[in-house]
Order: sequence, then structure tokens, then C-alpha cells
Amino acid sequence: MNGNKMNPGRPIALAAVVMLIISILAGAVSAAPAWAQQATPPPTQRLLSQVVESEVLSALAENSSADYIIVMEEQADLSAAYLIEDWDERGRYVYETLKATAERSQAPVLEELDRRGVAYQSFIAGNEIYVFGGDGNTLQSMVQIEGVGSVRAPVEVTLTRAFTLPQVGPQPQSEIQGIIPWNITDSGAAAFWATNNQRGEGIRVANIDTGVQYDHPALLGSYRCAGGDAGSPACWFDPTGLCPAGLPCDNHGHGTHTMGTMVGSSNPALAYNVGMAPGAQWIACKGCAGNNCADVTLRACADWILAPGGDSSNRPHVVNNSWGGPGGNTWFLQEVNAWRAAGIFPVFAAGNSGPGCGTIGSPADYQASFAVANHQEGRSIYPDSSRGPGAFGYTPYTKPNLSAPGSGVISTIPINAWGLSSGTSMAAPHVAAAVALLWACSADLRAQIDSTFQLLQNNADVPAVGTCGAPPSGQGNYTYGYGYLDVLDSALGRCRVGTLSGTVRNQHTGLGIPGARVTVTASHGLQATTLTNSSGFYQLRLSEEPIQISVSSGGFLPATASGVSITNNTTTTRDFTLTPLPPRAWLPLVRK
Repeated sequence: MNGNKMNPGRPIALAAVVMLIISILAGAVSAAPAWAQQATPPPTQRLLSQVVESEVLSALAENSSADYIIVMEEQADLSAAYLIEDWDERGRYVYETLKATAERSQAPVLEELDRRGVAYQSFIAGNEIYVFGGDGNTLQSMVQIEGVGSVRAPVEVTLTRAFTLPQVGPQPQSEIQGIIPWNITDSGAAAFWATNNQRGEGIRVANIDTGVQYDHPALLGSYRCAGGDAGSPACWFDPTGLCPAGLPCDNHGHGTHTMGTMVGSSNPALAYNVGMAPGAQWIACKGCAGNNCADVTLRACADWILAPGGDSSNRPHVVNNSWGGPGGNTWFLQEVNAWRAAGIFPVFAAGNSGPGCGTIGSPADYQASFAVANHQEGRSIYPDSSRGPGAFGYTPYTKPNLSAPGSGVISTIPINAWGLSSGTSMAAPHVAAAVALLWACSADLRAQIDSTFQLLQNNADVPAVGTCGAPPSGQGNYTYGYGYLDVLDSALGRCRVGTLSGTVRNQHTGLGIPGARVTVTASHGLQATTLTNSSGFYQLRLSEEPIQISVSSGGFLPATASGVSITNNTTTTRDFTLTPLPPRAWLPLVRK
């Protein structure tokens, strides 16, 4: 609704915070402002200290106003979503349920904020309201409204590493094995391609990051809105307001780097082939203005991920989050839960606060999140990769979940360049891309979050012992998780891929139509598109499942075919004949 900056207030001594809370509880009216005077509140009223985090009270004690987040007590029941098999229907159910719950429960709060003229932004994923510059009297009125659960301070998180991007020159050539970097081989992606002849086609990935240079030569072809409205809200959202002309941008480099690891092109004409799932499409949300990522912009991205452009069918299958804050904080848990209910796989960087134990950050430490550690070439852990145990235990999953390549990773950077960097930020997108590969080749895995967790963990390469012990269950350890990412082994026995091919012809001439668009959709969320070549021929590698094919070309009536079945290790042929549109009847222009 608005782009006001956060105003968290300056830190004050802990003793002052304690004294303020004591004064409120004791009703010491001489020491507390009027809004905090609650010596003998009516039975129907709640004390501020029962509802409001001390950080908010601290900020208001030092300043006349502060930003804070109102968390509604009611959270949408999304359990029915897990029983919905159709991808579009499932996403729509989650989005509409969240929206209806928020609109109903937030109504009295928003009415009061409007009456007071206080700026705010409403969010549906966690049923929360971000208040900009609210004063103590406003806070006092908020906590008395029925349905308000708690009030907390904004959380500002950081990218998992202060980021530098050296340009790749002659010296780093030792980091590269031919044109494929070491990390692509280490993760099993190169072997996956060779075995399955599939590179993520039909799957959509996203990142919440510093943005993406959308027209980078290695990224433009896989951008979902390439060739159309590049700034379409179905593909791009910038709640920071920093990108000019409404087009995707990256003023930092971090987001372009993580996106390149996921979907960078495999075009041999490029200097480097850096993407693990180059056949997948991407969309993005700029949740980070630079090294820091504000609570309000991350929350705006979380809502957008559920329904880009207001349409849940535009949502990604997997979202990479290479950012985090101190562990043990549930501030983003409802957002992760909403993503999972919508069938979106949530990947988070474990953090770079190692080598100490128990340093994994939030949201990576949630059991609902898939947390990724960082290992080096040679597979030793990177020294500052954050370790478990996580603040939320080891049941059902050990934290971190896996280790992936994250050291000396080469990927795309602005402008039209390549750079090396290290950190769990670089490790996390390898897992996101692995999910894209697996879901592209196995229809029954799509939207099955826990099944995919287990598949990746159970087929990881056996880890080293590590330095922080292991859970009593003996499942992995707190340094590497269940082991090293191996997408090839994870795919064994699960990938069932066939080929769809055919020719699109002109009904009148019988000649092939070059550049015709062939789009394939399936009920489990797959959507793959290709263009015919100069002779009208097309070919796609697809997972084994029933599909619908749509064909279109300028100047022709479109054509469709439903109920087409793709069979494992088999070529399915579907030719199309398009009827030319009738010629237009041109009338002379009459000038007065």
C-alpha cells in the first residue's frame, strides 16, 4: 500500500527496557507515558506486556512513534489444500482462503488505523499488519481489539554473506572443469542431464533476493516474461521501489548470482554454463534493497509468491531464499507454511555464522524449511557455514538438511558478466534447482514437499563426521545434515521421461510453420513451451503423464490436443495443421 521505510528506533540499554516494563506492570504513572499507564486495567483489557514485544515498548520509550507488526490470532486452516491434486486448484484454494481469513479478521484493526490516519500494509500469508510509525496511543487501542494476537518488532535480516563479486578473468580458470563449473558436477546435475535428457523443462523457480538482471545473456531465455511485458507482475515484483521503469533489476548482484546457479543457460556459445536446471523458467521478487532485507519487503514478497500478479496459477514450484537472521525466531513461519500448503518447495540458506554449533539461522531452522549448508570443492565444510542443532529440534528433520556446493561458485552477475562467490547463499540455489530437475521428470513428486525432502535426504552422499555431533536418532549430523546433495541418485527410479515431437504445418500450403509456439500443460503444474524450427518441427522432453498441447502462430487459428499421454523412454508424435486467418477487408481512408 505504501513504501514507507522502517523506523526500528535506536537501541537502548536493557535496564531501561526492564524498568519501562516494570513501570507499566506497577502502574507507575510518573515514569510511564499516558498510553502505558495501566495500574488497574478493567477486566476486559489486556496489559501491553501481555501482548507486545519488549523491543516495541523500547522503541516507543525512546521515540514518539515506531514501526510494529500486529499479528492476528486467527490463522487460516489450510489443511484441506494437501488433499487437492490439481496444481491450479490447490494454489487458488490456499490464496483465497488466506485472503478471506485476513479480510475478515483484520477488518476492525484496519478500520481503527484508518480512523487514526496511521499508515499500514496488510499481509495475508501470516495474517499480519505492518504499522508504519504508530504511536503509543495507537498501540494501546490496537491491543484491545478482539482478534489481535500479539504485536512484535520488525525483523531486519541480512544476506547470508556481505557480498563481493570479483570478475572472472584468467586466474580463476582453475576453478572450472571445461565449460561446466565444479559445483554442477559435484551436485550430480551434469550426470542427471546425461542420464535423463531433461533439464527442468516445465518447472518455474523463483528467488526472493536483491533482484535479477533479467536480460543477462544466460538468463533472458528462461525468464518467464521474456519476449513480452518484462515488468509484468506475473513475473516480477519490487516492493523496495528501487528498480526504474518497473523492469527487473539488480543493484547488488546477489540475486542475479543465485538465479544463475538455478537456471543459467546451457548455450555452448556462452563463456560458462552455470545453471543446474537451465530448462526451467524463472520469476523473482526484490525483497532486499542491498545487503539488508526489510521485514516489510520480505513479507510483501511472501504474499506475492503465492499469487504473482494476483493469480495463483502464476506461482513458482520452488522458491530460493539466500537470506536469514538469528535462529529461534518464528517471525516467518506462517509464510513458509502457506507456501508449503500451496505446493511450493521452500529452500533457505543455513547462514554463515559457523564454525560454532547451534548457529543455524531463521527461517532455515524451521522444520518446515529446507536448510542448506556450504561445502567446498573436495567436500570439506566451509568454515563459516552455520551448524545445527536448530532451535526447533531434530524431529522430523536434522538441521541443516543437506550440504551443497557453495565455495568459489561461478555464476551470472550484472552487467552481462560472471563472478565468483562463496557462502550458503551460493549453496541453497543448488537444492532449489535439484527440486526443479526432480519435479520436471517425476509428475507424482510435484507439490509433495515432505516426499521431496525425504528423497533428497535419503539419497544424499554419505557425509563426513562434522564438528557439532549428531541427533540421537543418528540421522545425519549437525554439520552436513543428511549428506551431500546428489540429484542423480535422488532421481533413480523416480524419473520417467519421454519425448514429444511433431511438425506444425500450414493447411493451405502443407509447408512447415517456423516460430510457431507449442505449449504443453498438465494438471500437476507442468507448463513447457518451445518454438518450431525453420521447417516447423518441435521437440520436448517431458515427464510421463497426460498432457494438453496448444499451438499458436501469428496469422493462424490456434489448435489444441487434449488427453495426449507421454510414455517413459518413448517418442510420442503429434502433428498440427493450422488454418490461416481470412485476409482482412481493407477500406479506403476517407479524409474530411
